[in-house]
Amino acid sequence: MLKEYANARRMIDMGVPVALGTDFNPSCLNHSMLFVIALACLKMKMSPEEAISAATINAAHSVGKAKDIEASKKGKSGHLNYRCAYYIHIPYSLGSHLVERVFKNGNLVA
Repeated sequence: MLKEYANARRMIDMGVPVALGTDFNPSCLNHSMLFVIALACLKMKMSPEEAISAATINAAHSVGKAKDIEASKKGKSGHLNYRCAYYIHIPYSLGSHLVERVFKNGNLVA
């Protein structure tokens, strides 16, 4: 059983890019990235901006996909609309389904 979370605050302060993922496997059945972002803020002392970056662009870089899926810049392949007034609310809406719409290559897919 995990007793400590990674010291993300120290890594970030040292200039190390941090990536987040769900680690979805038989011993950890969580597949919610919103939950992972919330845990990063609550347990790893990351700011909402840091956690969202770690779960999106940093994670994409970690698997060599940053060029393909960087969602925050115009012309990239993915984009999500959330049901909250500001992105900084994402980590603090634990248990809520915040994704309103999903776009891929500019087309609404969900």
